[in-house]
Amino acid sequence: MTDIRHITLDAMDTIIFLNTPPSVIYGDVLQRILKRDFPRLREDKSVFSDYWQKAMEKVKILTPEGVDKFSYPHHRCGFWGMLFEEMFRDLDVSLDYLEMYCEIVFPEFLKPLYWDIEPSLADFTAQAQKRNISLSVISNWDDRLPVLLENLGIKKYFQNIVTSAGAGYEKPSSRIFSFFYEEARKVQPDLEKSRILHIGDKEREDFRGALHFGFHSVLYGTEEESHSISRLSDVFRKKMFA
Repeated sequence: MTDIRHITLDAMDTIIFLNTPPSVIYGDVLQRILKRDFPRLREDKSVFSDYWQKAMEKVKILTPEGVDKFSYPHHRCGFWGMLFEEMFRDLDVSLDYLEMYCEIVFPEFLKPLYWDIEPSLADFTAQAQKRNISLSVISNWDDRLPVLLENLGIKKYFQNIVTSAGAGYEKPSSRIFSFFYEEARKVQPDLEKSRILHIGDKEREDFRGALHFGFHSVLYGTEEESHSISRLSDVFRKKMFA
C-alpha cells in the first residue's frame, strides 16, 4: 500500500465535461450579436477541431515548448482570439466584432447549464476525506477555471486550483507540477512527491507528465490498462489503496 496524502486531478474530461459542443455555443453567441444564423457551427462536428488546430499551429510558432498558450500575449484575446479569428474568416464575419465577441463569449462558458460533473465525484471526495487525503486541480486552462468550479459548486473540494495560465506552463511540463508542489507544501510542508497521485484523461499531459515529475499517476476514462479507471471513485480500489 502507498500512503497517498494528496490527489491532483485534471479538470476537462476528468471532473467536468461539456454537454454542448463548443461550436454550438460559439454559434449561439455570434447569432445574438449579428442577428443571423450560422448553421455550420451546429451541423459540422469537425469545425471546432479545425479552428483549434489552425490557431494552435500559429500560437506554437511564438510560444516556447511547455509555456502556457491560453494566455498568449500576442493577441488581445489570448489563444481564444486566434481561434475566433479562424472562425470569423471561415464564416465571413468582420474582425471588427472580435473584441465584443470575446467579452460576451468568455463568461458564457462559466454558466453551469453547459457542464456535467463526473458522476462519482461526490463519492470520490467523501472517500478522500475519510482517508484524510487532500485534493487539488492541475489543468491546462485559462484563469476562468476557479470561477467555473465555484459556479458548479465543487470548488470547495479542492485545496489548490493550478491552471497553466496561472503557473505560466502547461502539462506535461514539469514546471506546472513543480508550481503545484510548491503551493501544496505551503499547507502540507512535509508532503513528498511519492505521496501524491495525479488523475487525468490524457496519456501524455497527465499520466506521463505526472510520472516524470515523480508523482504516482492514473489515467481516467478507460479500464483497458492496469493504470486506468473509468470512474473517479474506482481509484480507491487500486493496489496503492489496498
